[in-house]
Amino acid sequence: MTRPRKIRVNITAAYIPFLSRHIGDQTAVRSVEDTNYVITNAYSGEGADKDIGIPLVTYAENVMPAIYGFTSVSYKLQHINRPNYFGFNQAITLRSSDETRAIFTPAAGENFVNNGGGWQSYPFPAKTVGEASWAYIKQNTYICYKRNGVYTYNFGLNTFTPVTFLGLNTSNVDGITSANSYTIAWNSDTVFWSSAINSADFVPSLSSGAGSQKVLALKGAIVACLPLNDGFIIYTTANAVAARYTQ
Repeated sequence: MTRPRKIRVNITAAYIPFLSRHIGDQTAVRSVEDTNYVITNAYSGEGADKDIGIPLVTYAENVMPAIYGFTSVSYKLQHINRPNYFGFNQAITLRSSDETRAIFTPAAGENFVNNGGGWQSYPFPAKTVGEASWAYIKQNTYICYKRNGVYTYNFGLNTFTPVTFLGLNTSNVDGITSANSYTIAWNSDTVFWSSAINSADFVPSLSSGAGSQKVLALKGAIVACLPLNDGFIIYTTANAVAARYTQ
């Protein structure tokens, strides 16, 4: 009867090569690309040598690092048919304070929402044909229609209700996003940011942090602002400018 063989593998390395060209071939002399993770000047003759040169994981898929090695991760894929309407244009996740979720698509003003029971059309209280953007911040999901106001979805009533941004005329706002606990709004030449405490307060204040700025580095009209780590990118018709969070 053949006994099962055991191998030892280095599963605590912080680096997984993924590409074969990043792994050294079997050689008599180590190089910086070899998979040995313990380097000694000479053979010591001690028991610790049993862990020298053990194989390294060279490829992994759908895993995350854990305290000891890796753990597999997966996701559940659910297909949701699009509304039977040609205007379906994007999918936005609506989230409530208790993490109830629904899928929203502007659909050129038709405003379809799928909360698990199929797609339903929810007219906004005002004309809402145009570009739509969104921001999720401090357990609030805001939907902004360009120059047509900002709204939030009421899961209890299944309706959209207008949101008042203090100190900001939303009829002059082209879009919104969120970055570093601030709500970000913009129009063609100005970027606005909210209070760090109240995500709907844009009244300029040194104490709350709210304010606005015309960015000198812009070479065209602002078309979008998208978040990244510690800031966001301002995209224009001619260039892109990084806005870094520095407190």
